Order: sequence, then structure tokens, then C-alpha cells
Amino acid sequence: MFNRAYIEITNLCNFHCDFCPGTTRPPMAMRLSDFRTAAEKLRPLTDYLYLHVMGEPLLHPDLDKVLAICRELGFKTCMTTNGLLLPKKLDILRDAPALHKLSISLHSYESNRPDVPLETLTGANYVSPAPITLMYQAGYLTIKDYNPDFFTYNLDYPNEEVKRGFMHSLSQLFAPALTEGELSVYQFVRDIRNGDTKAFMDRLTAFFAGNSYMIQGDLELYFQNVMSIMLKMMGLYVKTEYQTSNGRIDIVFDTDKYVYIIELKRDESAEIALKQIEEKGYDKPFLASGKPDAS
Repeated sequence: MFNRAYIEITNLCNFHCDFCPGTTRPPMAMRLSDFRTAAEKLRPLTDYLYLHVMGEPLLHPDLDKVLAICRELGFKTCMTTNGLLLPKKLDILRDAPALHKLSISLHSYESNRPDVPLETLTGANYVSPAPITLMYQAGYLTIKDYNPDFFTYNLDYPNEEVKRGFMHSLSQLFAPALTEGELSVYQFVRDIRNGDTKAFMDRLTAFFAGNSYMIQGDLELYFQNVMSIMLKMMGLYVKTEYQTSNGRIDIVFDTDKYVYIIELKRDESAEIALKQIEEKGYDKPFLASGKPDAS
């Protein structure tokens, strides 16, 4: 018998931690049939099953069914999460008899340092003080930056000594930290304004992965419509089917620093889309702006 076994039920993640090596594998969530097959093969070998490796397990769209299979097979199930989705998934976790241990990674929170609104810093609108409120008012966090567009503050530890003291002594009192959702409109806008195309695409992948396959269309038009609506809701001026001398761009929009050219391909690689953008010179109409393109 082994002490434990690991099954990666998804490699999707809603954080971008600097300590994580990441993966080049296509983002996906394990099918329930595949999970059952793997779990049944592991059952004679161990009593403890861990549902994480690279991804955030709470992002799996059928987490309740995964835990139900674990209970059916008699596993003591353990998970490590960054804690961001706990408010949304708490009922599923609380009602899962198979869940033996749930660990919350404070390193994930420290590595991402989300921006927070003024109400969080002052403790307003909370029945009881939030962890971030207490940490800020007690001096464990200090303001590093301010975003005037969203009236939010970026917080960090004031120095290495305070950080070490918090992580080694008081961290258990503040888990899980209350943060805004990583799939909120603000997080998408921050990626776009910072020119962080990888973070934006990872977040977008997680967003689409959370939708039921029954309501997803099979055509590129479905993704084009959803993306254009999302971008417009972010306050961006979006153009679809933008005509150039050599073809039409699926989606184009810009910020004060970047021009984004999006060519959508379903069941084809990103390299094919980039090749089309380069060969057709989709960036040429925007070269005079002096902004780099983020295709």
C-alpha cells in the first residue's frame, strides 16, 4: 500500500504564481469517466487520494461528482487550493463526506497580491472584519500602488521581516483570505492594460471551461460573440470583422499602450492563427499608432 496517490483533475488555474513552473499541456478538466477509471485502479493501492498537482481543483466543473465517486470508492480525499473559490464551492465541500482534508495555500495569495477596494481597507460593509482589513490596519500590509480607474489599492508586506513574521506565526489566523474573484471583469481589464496576454488567455480559458458543454456552440462565431460582449462590458471600444486590404480581423481593440489583434481558431493551434495575422499583415493599419500589437 502507498501512503497516498495523486490525480490531477484539472490543470486550469486562476492564479499566476511566480513560484509555479506552469505547464505547456493544453488546459482541460478531466472527464468523469477518466477519473473513475484512474480512481478504481488506484483504490487497491492506497486509502488517501489527493486531487491536485498543477491546477486549481475547485475549478473542475463537476467537482461534486468527482467527490461523489471518491466516496463511492471509499477514498479519504485531500485537496490543496488557493482559496479563491471557497465562497462559491463551500456548499459542495461541506456536503462531501469523502473530503478528509482541505489545505489552503497562503503562498499563492502572497505571490499574487490582489488589489483591494477602499471598503476592504477600512472594514466598511463587513459584519465582521475581513482578514485583509485586519492585516492592513495592524501594519502587516501596506499600500504599494493605487489604481485610479477602479479606486483600488495594491498591497504588499512593508519589509521582509514583517513578511517572515506573519508567515511563520500569524498566517493561520487569516486563512482563507477574502479576495475578489480572479474571473471578475476587473482582473481581465488589469491583464489587458498591463499587456499580460498570457494571464489574460489563461483567465479566459478558465472562464470558458466553467461553462457547460451543453450551452457552448461549435462555431468560431460563438466565441467571437462572447468575447466581443465581454470586452465591451470592460469598457473597451471593440471592432469585430475589421476589414483590411488582405482580409478581416475577428476582433481588434486597443488601450493607451497596446493594440490587440485577435484571430479565433477552433480546433486549430495558436501558431496557425498567428501565422495568418503575420502573413496577411493585420498589424499594418495600426503601426502608425506607435503602440505594440499584442496578437
